Amino acid sequence: MIDKTNLYCPKNEDAHNKHECEIELLLSSLGLKRSKDRHSLVSFLHEDRTWSIPELLTASHHTDRSTVYRNLQILEKNGLATKIQTNGFEARYEWAFKKHHDHNTCSKCGAVECISCPIPKIKNHSLQLVNLCVACK
Repeated sequence: MIDKTNLYCPKNEDAHNKHECEIELLLSSLGLKRSKDRHSLVSFLHEDRTWSIPELLTASHHTDRSTVYRNLQILEKNGLATKIQTNGFEARYEWAFKKHHDHNTCSKCGAVECISCPIPKIKNHSLQLVNLCVACK
């Protein structure tokens, strides 16, 4: 797992440039080559949501399916992306450095909602809830 505290971007950078700089440093610290597709995939995953592969393909416009799959595998292997496996629905992906939380998968539409974990400083656990989401209730 990467220690993000060792990454440094200049303080005078605006928010967008600082975010871009952090992505570059993170990828290079893992020895990963910088590519436009990998960089944009990290940017998408960094958003506060989960992503399915079709959603990532739509968001990335000109990136082909195999490139998205290959880069997700690389990011997951290097501890940057987390795969959320759901029963009967497609897997979803999220940024691995989020505060620990659990997931609720809607049994009707497959939407994945993040649920904060009330246990402070927990070492590790995995909890996958299945219920109806707000939209399907």
